[in-house]
Amino acid sequence: MNTSEENAGQKLSIELAAVEDLEVLKNLLDQANDFSVHKSNELQWSRLQVAYDAIESHIERGEMYVARGRQGKVLGAVALTEADGIWNDSGSEEALYIHKLMRDHSVEDVETHALGARLLKFSAEEAIRRAKNTIRCDVMASTAGLVAYYERFGFIKKREARWATGKLAYLMEVPTAVLLDL
Repeated sequence: MNTSEENAGQKLSIELAAVEDLEVLKNLLDQANDFSVHKSNELQWSRLQVAYDAIESHIERGEMYVARGRQGKVLGAVALTEADGIWNDSGSEEALYIHKLMRDHSVEDVETHALGARLLKFSAEEAIRRAKNTIRCDVMASTAGLVAYYERFGFIKKREARWATGKLAYLMEVPTAVLLDL
């Protein structure tokens, strides 16, 4: 799946990530962690090697997408999966899960404006293509800013669970149709 859109004269394409994108994606994850600490004094991914390995696995399985701007620079990314081991529950067969939604915080221009919203809309479009009517994500309860971010897009908290680290996480979800209007 590859999609392109024009935004204020700048082309943005969203496409499957390649193995060559791995180091850039690790850097984006580091930036997202730094941003999370700055905003909520909490690491989003406290076990970085596990998160790095997950990115590599997402790439290998064709689940990681990158948003590319000028000259093919990776500006953001999202992983889309059809299952999530922590939330094996009813309704999961109708859901697409988003993971590792992140953007390049070192670039602040028209290309990165509302990039998170654009990646969420892309996720909804991909969910429709896969006949999924719900978008889900998990968010650490202690990252209040990130919880609020998803709530602004219509996500609601559905359940709670403890991750292997002992941290409390929320399962949040939104009907796919809500994100198509972004």
